[in-house]
Amino acid sequence: MLTWLPKVMMILRRAVAVREAAQSRTTRSQWEGNSIVFLIVSILVVAASFAFPDAGLDSTEAAGWVVAALVGIIGPTVARVIGKAKVEAEGRLVDAVRGDLPEGVSAVLDRVKLNRARFKGEESWTRVSKGALVAFAEGYFEGVDDDGHIWRLETGDIVGEIRLPQPKKGA
Repeated sequence: MLTWLPKVMMILRRAVAVREAAQSRTTRSQWEGNSIVFLIVSILVVAASFAFPDAGLDSTEAAGWVVAALVGIIGPTVARVIGKAKVEAEGRLVDAVRGDLPEGVSAVLDRVKLNRARFKGEESWTRVSKGALVAFAEGYFEGVDDDGHIWRLETGDIVGEIRLPQPKKGA
């Protein structure tokens, strides 16, 4: 009845190995969590290696090269689709909270770019790279801009300053 299950498990095990072979450290950081794309392509390549045994995809290394090439071809399209969806979601989130802010505050926050933010009651800062209005929409209470100004996001006021680490000279 479930005679196909061992084959599926073998394909999945091999696909994970192929995905790992295709992903270098650089590739992983560029795709930031989109390893599901690598897994899907890996499954397709491994399934193809079983369907077409003479295709030369029987070694993990060869299959890894094919996966890397395919992801390189479809990667820009996938990245654009994901990026567009993220921007649209942020836009809807921001539009939903504009009415919660006092008049004029959203215009101020629209111009502020944050590199750190924290939720109400937190002591430590989280590194971010987003606009203050987006940070407010995501629930952050305060944020820090590149000049070290601490912004109270619900009021759009500067409430303090912190000293930011300076980049090393010559780096």
